[in-house]
Amino acid sequence: MKFTEKQKIWYNNSNVRINITDGSVRSGKTWGSLIKWIKYIGTAPPGDLIMTGKTDGSLERNCIKPMEMLLGSQLKRKKTEKLLNLWGRNIYTFGANDERAEGKIRGMTCAGSFGDELTLWSQSYFEQLLNRMSVEGAQFFGSTNTDSPYHWLKINYIDRIDDLDLYRLKMLIEDNTFLPLSYINSLKKEKTGLWYKRDILGLWVLAAGAVYEFFTDSEPYVLSSKNLPIAKRKVIGIDYGTNNPCAFGMFGINMYSKPKIWLEKEWGWDSKLKGKQCTDREYAIYLKEFIGNEKISEIIIDPSALSFKNEIIQDKDIKAIVNDADNSVLDGIRNVSTLWKNGDFSICSSCKETQKEAMSYVWDEKYQKKGEDKPKKQYDHYMDYIRYVIQTLFFSGRVDYNKLNKM
Repeated sequence: MKFTEKQKIWYNNSNVRINITDGSVRSGKTWGSLIKWIKYIGTAPPGDLIMTGKTDGSLERNCIKPMEMLLGSQLKRKKTEKLLNLWGRNIYTFGANDERAEGKIRGMTCAGSFGDELTLWSQSYFEQLLNRMSVEGAQFFGSTNTDSPYHWLKINYIDRIDDLDLYRLKMLIEDNTFLPLSYINSLKKEKTGLWYKRDILGLWVLAAGAVYEFFTDSEPYVLSSKNLPIAKRKVIGIDYGTNNPCAFGMFGINMYSKPKIWLEKEWGWDSKLKGKQCTDREYAIYLKEFIGNEKISEIIIDPSALSFKNEIIQDKDIKAIVNDADNSVLDGIRNVSTLWKNGDFSICSSCKETQKEAMSYVWDEKYQKKGEDKPKKQYDHYMDYIRYVIQTLFFSGRVDYNKLNKM
């Protein structure tokens, strides 16, 4: 088995109670941590073990499947019980993305634990996990991309390395010598601003200013209708609101074109400006008018809009499949940025409100010192349906964007 030099350093030195590797994307952090974790399973003190990811699904994709590929039939699974067994050792698996997660492990005692995507965990879960590691010699191995310098992981643990039994190693994309240089250079070009500093340079920096700071109302971010490709299918994204604005966007998709996905039509209703709130039935009528004679394969809707979703499903004139959006905010923003910057997403020049929002969409300063990255809840409705559609179609496991990008 081959290792990068940084992975060798990690493997040889991550021997204390808390071991954390952080840095840029694609730097080999997760793989290096998994290899060390597998070794630890074979040598850990007696007792149960724990593996944790942001969600059950992300842990499956990022860690369990690679372990299965590496270990084959040695790794046994009971999916219904969220339980793995390797060499007679029980390994319980959990998701840790909200404050309720820490209740899942209360009362447990473990002899070691593994963590993926640490900055996306709730602080209470991480603290509870360390509490559970009461077996003599228990160790934790975790990896993460960087985040705000005020994030609890940075302030309470990484910055206190001299006070804690903690080993920390920073890995950068250039440390992953198995990646083609052409891929590294392409990724660097795709990232801008905040995402370049975090995903490429591996810095713990604040989100500040415009969310899409690279955006201008010109090519390649905005295209005239005559320069749009021919769509192979069309979908609609919906950000729902009654007192707040409601917005529809119609997207064209052609995986073999540049861009691959584009916004070609928009519609919005602001009840405060219009002086009238719409019912779900009225919105459904507007939606049918918006669709017109177009053949829509799918409607991707704000997951909180249950009543409007049901209204659409019950309307026999609307033939499209209706699905809840993946509402992963930061991942969604990062992925929209990648497609937009890479020329795989554009908006039609006729979509004026979307253009205005793209230039007015900013990070919320009041959350920064809490260690949270949140866009300000204003001028975000058109931005939300863009995020819903791109995140759901390209980054929720339905297709592999990295493969599509090679078409």
